Amino acid sequence: FDPSVFPPSGDMLDVDKRWSKIAVATGKRRERFETREKLAESIQRASVFERLLPGVPDLIAQATLRPATDEEGYELRCPRDYEARILEYAFAYNLEPDPDAFSCPVKVIGGDPTATFSFLPLRDLGGLISLNYDFVPDTTHFLQLENPRACATLMLEFLEQQGLA
Repeated sequence: FDPSVFPPSGDMLDVDKRWSKIAVATGKRRERFETREKLAESIQRASVFERLLPGVPDLIAQATLRPATDEEGYELRCPRDYEARILEYAFAYNLEPDPDAFSCPVKVIGGDPTATFSFLPLRDLGGLISLNYDFVPDTTHFLQLENPRACATLMLEFLEQQGLA
């Protein structure tokens, strides 16, 4: 689902700049919250998450926070410095897949390529046919949290086409 490989501009330096910017922001992220509800509220206010289904911010808070080791409030399960480090090196692993090299059928389901911050799985858009690319309209990189029903439908249709459902 929505591999973040190439931006619509096709500019690889743009990808590197984006990952670097996200890594810096992640390194400054708040690590502790008085309650899980405080994190859910901050997620609801963030424009990047404006398309999330109701209840998803609460699920994210439950999944990403744990009781703090000093028993005062909650802390991130994955320390922000660890996540920032991963993001610093994400660009190094942006490879253009060769659809003919896969040993099994593959389908890529992406966010709406016309949405802000959308990515495409290939630089050569002709390869989208052999990669079996599809997208969910009006979604972003968080498509599985924005329209899980459409994501599941596309995936199950693909599995049925392959005789795997």
